[in-house]
Amino acid sequence: MTIDEKLKQTNITRILVVDDTPENLVAAKNYFENLDVKVDYATNGVSAIEKITQSYEEKDVYSLLLSDLQMEERNSGLDVVREGSKYLIPSFIVTGRNYDQPHNHHGPSTQIEPYLGSIAGKKEDENIWMQVLEKVVDNISEGEGTPFYKALSRYRSYIGGMSENIADLSMTRFNHLKR
Repeated sequence: MTIDEKLKQTNITRILVVDDTPENLVAAKNYFENLDVKVDYATNGVSAIEKITQSYEEKDVYSLLLSDLQMEERNSGLDVVREGSKYLIPSFIVTGRNYDQPHNHHGPSTQIEPYLGSIAGKKEDENIWMQVLEKVVDNISEGEGTPFYKALSRYRSYIGGMSENIADLSMTRFNHLKR
């Protein structure tokens, strides 16, 4: 199944990508422009939160949020994910690890949280964005019991004390998106 078919199956029609590194956004735009989905971009947490709130007010809520972790402030990506979670948007942190290391088994990787693992390489490569989207969409399409749902419960303290009810509502939304 192609990524466009998976996006359609999971009813992901609008994505917000948040990153403060211009090279990463260029790579993301190069990848996402070829997909049959509307994608908006933000270069910082403040702008992302404004876009999330505006999408809710316009009744055109994002169906997926991919945010860097460290932008204008150390953990501003967590603020973005908290805001997305308020509106039951499936929200993921996509952050770099070991970017200053050589390309070896401890070299640069892109981490997907909550708990979807890592991908070898940097976000400045559009193929990394392809792999991120594939991994996220595959995880969403699996439904209840996925690592994402388990991670929502386990990591709720990191994203603002998310209650079990919010985790359950998020999972309900995921299951609704699949229909």
